[in-house]
Amino acid sequence: MEKIRIKNLEEDVYYEKLDNGLEVYLYTKDDIYTNYVTFTTKYGSVYNDFVPIGESKIRSFPKGIAHFLEHKVFEDENGQDYLKKFVHLGSESNAFTSFTKTSYLFSTTSKVTENIQLLLEMVSKASFTEKSVSKEREIIQQEIGMYQDSPDYRLFFG
Repeated sequence: MEKIRIKNLEEDVYYEKLDNGLEVYLYTKDDIYTNYVTFTTKYGSVYNDFVPIGESKIRSFPKGIAHFLEHKVFEDENGQDYLKKFVHLGSESNAFTSFTKTSYLFSTTSKVTENIQLLLEMVSKASFTEKSVSKEREIIQQEIGMYQDSPDYRLFFG
């Protein structure tokens, strides 16, 4: 791994780009015992045009797909919730979608390797059924309605 010195803080970050294109950053601090891990993709609410894997031309996709995928990734092929799997490993997990990225994350004080494996499984084995898509559509519609009741949200987007 390449060592990158953060001069103003006098600390180091380690970086490596894997053969599959995944960029890994590692920051350690001796007096901190909680591990915080994120898996971030450059796909957010303003990125609706991209070249799908196995294709050669840019395609446009409907708005909201990044946020929809953020929700769906937390459900495995058997309809089980990955949040519960993280809790079973003693960690907390969450995700968020911004304009430019979607991040999946967890924090833990133990079983870091097992949690990383679970995170990688979660983001790489997304499963969709007509029933689960319909259910998730309803959840996101409720979430949108909730934001419509938020003065901050209305002001920001208005």
